[in-house]
Amino acid sequence: MRFLALFTAVSLLAQAPRARAGQQDDAPHPATFSTTTNLVVVDVTVSGRDGSPVTHLTKDDFLVYEDGKPQSVASCDLQKLESKPIAAQPSLKDRTQATEPPRPAPQAVSAAGDAQTFQDRRLMVMFFDFSSMQPPEQIRAVDAAIKFLGTQMTASDMVSVMVFGSALKTVQDFTADRDLLISTIRGFHIGDSSELASMSDTGADAEDQSGLYVADETEFNIFNTDRKLVALEDAARRLGTYPQKKALVYLSSGVEKTGVDNQSQLRATINAAVRANVAFYPIDARGLTASAPGGDASQAGAVGSKLYSGAGQRALRDSFHNQQETLFTLASDTGGKAMLDSNDLTVGMTQVQKDINSYYILTYASTNATQDGRYRKIQVKLAPKLATLKAKLDYRQGYYGPTTFAKMRESDKEAHLQRAMESENPITDLPIAVEIDYFRLDKAKYFVPVTVEIPGSALAFRSKGAKAATELDFEKAALIRDQIIEIKRELATQEVLSLVK
Repeated sequence: MRFLALFTAVSLLAQAPRARAGQQDDAPHPATFSTTTNLVVVDVTVSGRDGSPVTHLTKDDFLVYEDGKPQSVASCDLQKLESKPIAAQPSLKDRTQATEPPRPAPQAVSAAGDAQTFQDRRLMVMFFDFSSMQPPEQIRAVDAAIKFLGTQMTASDMVSVMVFGSALKTVQDFTADRDLLISTIRGFHIGDSSELASMSDTGADAEDQSGLYVADETEFNIFNTDRKLVALEDAARRLGTYPQKKALVYLSSGVEKTGVDNQSQLRATINAAVRANVAFYPIDARGLTASAPGGDASQAGAVGSKLYSGAGQRALRDSFHNQQETLFTLASDTGGKAMLDSNDLTVGMTQVQKDINSYYILTYASTNATQDGRYRKIQVKLAPKLATLKAKLDYRQGYYGPTTFAKMRESDKEAHLQRAMESENPITDLPIAVEIDYFRLDKAKYFVPVTVEIPGSALAFRSKGAKAATELDFEKAALIRDQIIEIKRELATQEVLSLVK
């Protein structure tokens, strides 16, 4: 099916600038100054020789370097965190028989709450990705979370619960109320969105001689994986409002990439987590598995000689390792740890408590004002006067600098535009109205005009000689390509329906 070149019409509906050719504007214009500051937050854990935290340092005791250049530390705040689990709460019967009335339960706190509420708190998010887990794995993940909350939760822990099935939902804001968290998790509907857990067929097997037609759903696999990564990116952005270090415990059964097609979104997810000071702690809810030759009953059996040559088994193991490799990448690139091949899923949750102990929050205004989006290396040292401490410092090694759309790589631009089009509230620098129509010229040819209307009042004009002008930069390639794919699908569906009739 062929398409004519798409035509983009841009309408500037608006007001002309005040100063026109031949007219003078004598009104005084006040001078305007603007500046941009890139504030960087770095969490630093300082341990002494015996491994105990060092808690008496000030901002003058730290030296921070970015790409080898010294930075001025603006603030230094110490977060003191407990590591001893709180005692299990008595049952309802015991509490009613006690002479002392029960203390009121802590209330949930949202991002709009008082900043002091999160002082000396360990912020942990339990992210249940039901779209990647089969029902038995969902049950295992829920049981592990309840066990951790009931036996390992400390007085410094504040936990939030997020769920991703068809959409990302924050079902419980940060709270220290253990009973509230457990009751929230117990209310999950097991089996929700489990139909998205497995990869779809990508065409008929080369050794399958049955002649059956098998749809190639590679595009769906790419989209399904991107949905999971976009949900993690969205969760990291939501947590960016909290200045403290956050740990996102990602409970899933792996995320399988389709070649290199998901690399751009994976990089965008990691960059968002690093900027938001979020560390991913993925946990493989499948635990320690031993796959049967040719696969189990959840999938079709191997055909041809693959069952006897070992090719089918190798394909299953490669797919399994590909799913775990994504989890490992999310953890290592954000400063977390991945818990793989373990039947005790609570070990991955207690690892958060071990890693996020008492730490310092350092902030500095980067002297690098360029918006190139490149990786910037961070180095933190103690002042020479503290050399006798021989302390060990643990912190993230760098971050990606800010960037503008015009300076993004082509792959990043495409991912940015894709997320903007899929969002319920599209991200645009200008208010726009888009209209797409198509006209059938013959059986296999369509003319598709794309009209974009921009109000001129939203544009900033600059003087160019006797005229006032502005420039619009449209990234047409990625946008039009995506629209062609959607139109192809819609028209192909119409063709099939007409044949059936």
